[in-house]
Amino acid sequence: MTVGSSRARQARGQRLRKELYAELSITQLETRRVLNGDGVASELVVDAGEASGDGQGDTFQIGINEGQVEVSVNGELVSSVSQSEIDTITIQGTSDDDTVMADLGVGMLDKIDINVQGGEGQDSLRVITNEYLESIIHSINHSNTGPHSQIQFNQLDASITLGGMENVDYDSSTNQFVVQIEGGSHDVTLDQDTASGRNRLEILNTSDVSESTTLSFASPESRLEIDTRSGEGLDQDRVSLHGLEATFDADLVITGDQTDSFHLTGDTGLGHG
Repeated sequence: MTVGSSRARQARGQRLRKELYAELSITQLETRRVLNGDGVASELVVDAGEASGDGQGDTFQIGINEGQVEVSVNGELVSSVSQSEIDTITIQGTSDDDTVMADLGVGMLDKIDINVQGGEGQDSLRVITNEYLESIIHSINHSNTGPHSQIQFNQLDASITLGGMENVDYDSSTNQFVVQIEGGSHDVTLDQDTASGRNRLEILNTSDVSESTTLSFASPESRLEIDTRSGEGLDQDRVSLHGLEATFDADLVITGDQTDSFHLTGDTGLGHG
């Protein structure tokens, strides 16, 4: 009896090891869990695996489904983990033109930080929220390593950190939208797509024209603020209002240093809504 039980346990152990190895061999290039100081897996890291750098743009999707955080790469589900088990999701982009879609639903942002590193190429992020937000603060810094951003959402503790993401599209409703710009001199242009009514804010680093960030967003309910203050007054930022329709009912506030300037370069219905 003892020998039989021992052999059964060995066989069961070998079978479990084979099953575990088979599972890891599928996912090890796409997802990994990072342990915190207590030995708990608190960060989910996702990359494109073998599809990285193959000349084809990759699509990453983050969503939440019945308390499970799900991440897909190019339409294939690569991770599904309980929302309570992680506090950070990191997306590692490729040298291709990548697209990241973050469908945050309701409440996900209050629990999980998101870190998106776009890598090379022209990369895009789409942020979708199903809850009304009191304010969105998008801080942009054009450093020597490319555009970096941090997105914060009013009273929520979590945030989104971006590296090398050139385009950010907000599918969100908010009372206030604040854009803070620093890290050199910039040409900043605000205009509006007359067909969709969405606003487009382009931030171009004048010392390196290859570094630019474009934000697309619906009009906030009460206030849009563009803040180009650097604190030292050494940068020369130029903010241009190319045109806003009369349907834009929010207050427009532009704050800068003495070396910054503001220009009207097109027709605008601002103030006539």
